Amino acid sequence: MEETFCADSVWADFVSLAGKNPDAAFQKEKLRVLESVDSTNAALLRELALSPVLVDDSHSLTDAGRLVHKTVLASAHQTSGRGRSGRVFYSPEKSGIYFSFVWIPESDVIDPAMYTVSAAVGVSRAIDAVCAKESKIKWVNDIYVGEKKVCGILTEGFCRAESGKLEALVVGIGINLTMGFEGVSRELIGKAGGIFSEDEKPAFDLRSKLLASSLHEIFSILESGGNVVDEYRKKSMLKNQLVMVRPLAGESDEAYRARVMDISDDAGLLVKLDDGTEKILYSGEVTLH
Repeated sequence: MEETFCADSVWADFVSLAGKNPDAAFQKEKLRVLESVDSTNAALLRELALSPVLVDDSHSLTDAGRLVHKTVLASAHQTSGRGRSGRVFYSPEKSGIYFSFVWIPESDVIDPAMYTVSAAVGVSRAIDAVCAKESKIKWVNDIYVGEKKVCGILTEGFCRAESGKLEALVVGIGINLTMGFEGVSRELIGKAGGIFSEDEKPAFDLRSKLLASSLHEIFSILESGGNVVDEYRKKSMLKNQLVMVRPLAGESDEAYRARVMDISDDAGLLVKLDDGTEKILYSGEVTLH
């Protein structure tokens, strides 16, 4: 897939989507597209650490905050991509889109999970529209096309060391358009894939269009303040499925089997255990049993 993947092309596609409703807080100067970076999330977090204070005591954006709010860093390659729980996120050259954005909430009451949910719904909409594929969401932060994971999302908070206050979120998203398997672990080959198969040839400008559409959808959701859990629930690939639940370290070392019943209004996973008890999960990992 040979194309010009640059800020100019992404911006042009974003403007065409925004149409008569331009995003006043997102300007071309806030969009950067690199050939390679260690990690888009890590790079933005480093920049935030060097910035002046982003919010005042009332949690309103300062001048510095307005400058970095909705900053987007995208790349065609990551040398040290990051996933959840410290895992490596495979980010080979010319086969995906890896991008992160800064979001400064207007309130100091922040639920990072809801930003992950908003990003997942936004990217899923974009994949469906731009790639003409049907995507599904696997709780909490993965997007699938068919039986393969094609996108992962990592939301991280930025706290200033001096105050300990959470000032901003950095949301990182990696999308596999195609899947190169050189240097990939056997485990990953069994789980991950691309939106397009080896036999398909995406349009030369698809990378720019998919990034622009993803940003437009995500920013529209977050700006509106609307709750997209209903849409997230409809796109879930886990409902009524038997899964293995692996709690995060510190909760329990033992995995257990459960059936997924629903997704709660605050994006928790409602499951029923073999003994009939029900619980809502807000952390951990689930895999289809």
